Amino acid sequence: MTNITTLSDALESTIKESELQNITIELAEIIGDTFLKDGILKEIPVLSTIMGLGKGYIGIKDALFTRKLIRFLKEISEIPPKIRLDEINKIESSKEYEIKVGEKLLYIIDKSEDSQKAEIVGKLFKAFLKHKITYEQFLKCCKAIEHLFIKDLFKFLELDDKKFPVEHTEQFVNSGIMMIVNKHPTMVDMSRARGIGKTFGGSNPTPNFANHEFRPGEIYSKMNELGISLRKALT
Repeated sequence: MTNITTLSDALESTIKESELQNITIELAEIIGDTFLKDGILKEIPVLSTIMGLGKGYIGIKDALFTRKLIRFLKEISEIPPKIRLDEINKIESSKEYEIKVGEKLLYIIDKSEDSQKAEIVGKLFKAFLKHKITYEQFLKCCKAIEHLFIKDLFKFLELDDKKFPVEHTEQFVNSGIMMIVNKHPTMVDMSRARGIGKTFGGSNPTPNFANHEFRPGEIYSKMNELGISLRKALT
């Protein structure tokens, strides 16, 4: 990829304006020079740009990137162009983010280790377009899954929001979608719960520990807000 600005502008134009219904996963499997020149994908701005930057030749690196790109575009194809356009314009008119949406997506898709990961990125972006998550949550979710194995991600999506042993969730904690909770041991006064009045008074009240219950400490993992957002977006 020799011209980041040209390619990112083409990607943003594709997302904002192009009808993507003809894009299928199967198209990603037969990417090649002839296909790009003569097939329906030549009408997709970002794909035509890739071919143009390569001066009619698409190498292995670009072919692999194109596969990832197609898997991403396939996921958002069901969202009407008008909605895609409006949502991206809202982000860019807010001036909250320095990098344009098209360029940011280019970085994220390029970093995806394979086309399956790029498809997950597409699902996350679709969730943003549907207002299931915010744009900031989308960016954070993409960062979280960047170094997470696909099988571990699918395992995570099957979990609930209960407690989990720390030793079984290290990869999720490291990815930032779970947190470790450390609860210290406590003594709980059960007098009121047992219908017993106060058992101490005076200037130096001393509690009656017979009416106290010991609660042992525990350490466990649980989903944090980002993990909940990720699961919400992908399930």
